[in-house]
Amino acid sequence: MVTDADGNIYTTINIGNKEWLAENLKTTKYNDGISIPIVANDVEWKFLITPALCWFENDSSNLEKYGCLYNWYAVNTGNLCPAGWHVATEKNWANLEMALGIDTIDVQKNNWRGTNQGNMLKADTALWLNGILGDSTSFAMSGFKALPSGIRGINGGFDGMGGYTGWWAAITDNLSFAIYRKITSYGDIFKGSEEKRAGYSVRCVKNE
Repeated sequence: MVTDADGNIYTTINIGNKEWLAENLKTTKYNDGISIPIVANDVEWKFLITPALCWFENDSSNLEKYGCLYNWYAVNTGNLCPAGWHVATEKNWANLEMALGIDTIDVQKNNWRGTNQGNMLKADTALWLNGILGDSTSFAMSGFKALPSGIRGINGGFDGMGGYTGWWAAITDNLSFAIYRKITSYGDIFKGSEEKRAGYSVRCVKNE
């Protein structure tokens, strides 16, 4: 069990010899107790180049179920996860994908990869709007418990709840973009690059 600065308690899961939180991060404070700005206004969010968080559609009832959506500037502080943990790096995501059976060459590429590995990451729940697509026999087998929490776009609008979810990786692509992972109602996993102003979920990995 792991506790964050807000007192939220998380279960964990071991995948590929790494210990991951089995839920999206929910904290509104850094691990030193300092509050992270909560930004509801779309226009304010759109122009931020400093750390911020929100929850889907600014509805606090979404916090407990889906966790927070953070811009990448919050990730980049290095203080977002509980002490002794860090935001999943690109290497962590690649190792997770390989542990689930994706080829070592494919994990280095952007775009879609794998076959049913996205289903392996999902929680076995009807919250995924299109049901179980792909290889349903492996649905939810990893214990990662991913929910379709949606994202916040760079213009401040929300999208995707029920259809997909995305997580930041702790690595930049260039000055304005950073790497993320996404899964949808289908079975594969997407690796791409998004503007740092967007709001994505976060998973933490235990430090070595």
